[in-house]
Amino acid sequence: GLVNANPIANFFGASSESESKFNAAQYSFKKAFVKLLIKTLKPETNMDNPKELMKFFNTKEWLKPENIEKIYSHSQSLSQCQKWLGQHFPSAQLIPVASNAAAAKLVATEARSAAIAGRIAGEHFGLTFIHSSIEDKPDNTTRFGVVSKSEVGTSGSDKTSIVLAAQHEPGAILGLLEPLAKNGISMTRLESRPSGLGLWEYMFFIDLEGHKDDEVMQAALSEIQSKSGFFKILGSYPKTV
Repeated sequence: GLVNANPIANFFGASSESESKFNAAQYSFKKAFVKLLIKTLKPETNMDNPKELMKFFNTKEWLKPENIEKIYSHSQSLSQCQKWLGQHFPSAQLIPVASNAAAAKLVATEARSAAIAGRIAGEHFGLTFIHSSIEDKPDNTTRFGVVSKSEVGTSGSDKTSIVLAAQHEPGAILGLLEPLAKNGISMTRLESRPSGLGLWEYMFFIDLEGHKDDEVMQAALSEIQSKSGFFKILGSYPKTV
């Protein structure tokens, strides 16, 4: 079955017996990256992620901004609603918590507070909606991934995620990317993170268009691996956009 594990480090252990869903906006934590080296990615999902401001209240007095002193949410949600919050609740203290669901749970028992969360979490904890769709960019979506030990076959419209470490020599990164251009493979993401394995040691996480079993992808990845100090295919999966 599908397990929603929290905090983020826990889902890697959970995926040993099942599948674990994680928010890719949190995918950039170093601990998550290091653990991800031993797991396999499955399909990604992009979900519309409307933000709602909610609070349990008994009278319309709660609608007044001065009556809300604290607003809880995940740090990502707070940043995505920063402009709107500044305009409507300029005096409120913005407090990041582990998740939007955790924010809703806190607010259910705390006076003079509100939460930014999804409608399901709000309804679960008996909250009342104050404002809907408060994100600064209405077309905002959140990318989700599934971590599993099983692999996914080609769909004809796929992505492949890899992680590697470059050799310590001039032009090493350029050399690693050349096989992609030579084989006509588009790179949709390149991100570097400290490996945690040594001082100034970095891993590079790369998303590519195509499946690892495609002939051109196999040729490119084989050449990249030969030039890498460390190389691993995290997985291939159907792309959503």
